[in-house]
Amino acid sequence: MYPDWPESTADLGPLPQCPGPKLEPFNFQGPQKIEFLEILGEGQHAIVFKVKMLGQIYALKVFRWIYDYDWLFFGEFINRQTPEGLLALYNYVEPFNAECRAFGRLREAGCEDLAVRCFGYVLLDEDHERTMMTQFDLNKWSFNGDIEDAGYIDNEEQRLVYPGKNGRPPPFRCIVKAFGNAFDEDEGDVLRPGLARQLLRSVIKLQKLGILDTDVAIRQVIDNKLGDFSTSITLPHFITNPELNRHLTPAMIESMERQTFVICVNDYLAFDSMIETWNDEYGRDKGRLSIQAFPEGRGCRHKPRSAEKAGGTDIKGFCAPVRS
Repeated sequence: MYPDWPESTADLGPLPQCPGPKLEPFNFQGPQKIEFLEILGEGQHAIVFKVKMLGQIYALKVFRWIYDYDWLFFGEFINRQTPEGLLALYNYVEPFNAECRAFGRLREAGCEDLAVRCFGYVLLDEDHERTMMTQFDLNKWSFNGDIEDAGYIDNEEQRLVYPGKNGRPPPFRCIVKAFGNAFDEDEGDVLRPGLARQLLRSVIKLQKLGILDTDVAIRQVIDNKLGDFSTSITLPHFITNPELNRHLTPAMIESMERQTFVICVNDYLAFDSMIETWNDEYGRDKGRLSIQAFPEGRGCRHKPRSAEKAGGTDIKGFCAPVRS
């Protein structure tokens, strides 16, 4: 299921292993060598470290072992007794793969400037995993599940559910990004009209590239660009092209047909929610914004889930249009 331990750099190919865009491995120009400097922060699906590699400073996003029933919105359809069907889901919707596909699309389209720069993926070797765990006094459960549901679930560690060769736990999966400054209202950063318009244009361009469900929020803006795609849907994808996954059930296809439009709309709803939140909390002191994706910032009756919590869209959710 997960990428297995490479025996040499020749074993490192583009990921994920499914049709569509992929991300290349980071080029260490030799043996893997990473100097961990500090923890920058953590989110729903990963912990981000400031690291030094090849004499340069990067942000290394180390992904958690998200419970398989939490991969995007297909938890109720997870069936471990059908590994081929599960693998087909994993390659598209598991957070590490979702982000690989989004950055892969930006690279192949020559549009890397739309988001934080990505330099490839890393499969952490055992020495660096040990260093990471001991240097920051992390225990293995810090990476089990997501930030809101970490630790044991029925005495099960997700990483061990799908072991690699000889039953070994698979290597940690990471993505290397440019080190930048996170937007921080408490540190005096201001969401000015120019930046708001730029972010809205980015959402439009990302959708034109076939990257949807980008979890638009001020908390994920780095150097004035979007930087988190762990919930994204990048075309081609079985949610828009069910023929890519022959293991889908009629119930899954029906849910996806209803949800595809909602996912597209939610990116804009999330933008409007971001503007509304800014105006409510900082508008009086730092200036109100009138930039909106929808007239009066209302595209439907309900706020998108991404405005309430990072990570994904509820497959059962439905945004009813506002009636005048």
